[in-house]
Amino acid sequence: MSKPNKKKQALPTKKTLNLMQKERRTNHPGRTALMIGIFGLLLFGVIKLGVFDRMVALYTANSEAARIESALEEARRATEKYEDILNEYQRYTYSGFTDAELARADRGDIVELVDELLLSVGYAKSYTISDNTLTLVLHSVTLAETSGLIEALYGDPSVHAVAITTAGNDPARDETVNIQVRFKNVGTQP
Repeated sequence: MSKPNKKKQALPTKKTLNLMQKERRTNHPGRTALMIGIFGLLLFGVIKLGVFDRMVALYTANSEAARIESALEEARRATEKYEDILNEYQRYTYSGFTDAELARADRGDIVELVDELLLSVGYAKSYTISDNTLTLVLHSVTLAETSGLIEALYGDPSVHAVAITTAGNDPARDETVNIQVRFKNVGTQP
């Protein structure tokens, strides 16, 4: 049947009974403080970067725009009577040029064209600029050189028309070519 207990069971010796349950904390207070600190730092970062910095940038941009707007308004006030002053200035000054003279081709451009194209081919006996027309007398020019010169002149965007009145092709003779170049008026379309 049953075997007798070889060991004697000891009787409990505790004389008091503690019926209160000891609370066990699941989180350590240091760990909770650390979590609250991290959450606080994250919240601070979001507020600083997401809200505060944007508000500062917006305020800076608005103040810069207001400063530029006031400078623009000041410039408008300073120049609001410009047309009246310009008309008065033009009434008392004389530019020295008529409208027809202002429509003429630039004389510096014409002289530069003569230097680059025409004088590289032959020697100039004379040239005259009248209105928008250049009359040029070249010396020691062949017919082939004259043909190439006409092509080069028509390649210039300021040239309207070219006319040759005399030309020769005898290299032994001293050939003379009369060239008349008409330029476009300033401001006209090509």
